[in-house]
Amino acid sequence: MALVMSPMSTAAMNAVSPDKAGVASGILSMSRMVGGTFGVAAIGALFQHLARNDLQSSLSGTGVGAAARDHIVENLGSGSLGRLTPQAAEAAHSAFIHALSTGMWLAAGVAAVGVLVALFTIESKPAEKPQPAIPPEAAAEVSVPG
Repeated sequence: MALVMSPMSTAAMNAVSPDKAGVASGILSMSRMVGGTFGVAAIGALFQHLARNDLQSSLSGTGVGAAARDHIVENLGSGSLGRLTPQAAEAAHSAFIHALSTGMWLAAGVAAVGVLVALFTIESKPAEKPQPAIPPEAAAEVSVPG
């Protein structure tokens, strides 16, 4: 994220005319906020779904009661699981790691799709050549009436 945000902001601001810079900056900030919000929500929902299903199926044959199993599933990742049997602790650890790694793969996939979209949709435009600087002596000659 740190490697992308600054160049992305620079590229976006360079793509608009100076009189539209305020609007472009606002849209860029809003897009960043909305994207971050939906990204975290999607990864969190996927994590929760996968962790619950994986943990429920792992604990179903271990002899852990339904109430204890529900308690473990509800409190996964909260640090308040209490004392667990070695089998339940291993199942909770495994479910947490599996769900988190899958969520990170989702984030990497979305980032890769974003790279591909950017590569194929953003046109490069030729760089504008700056006006040559006028030496101070020439500027003084131009401004003197005469």
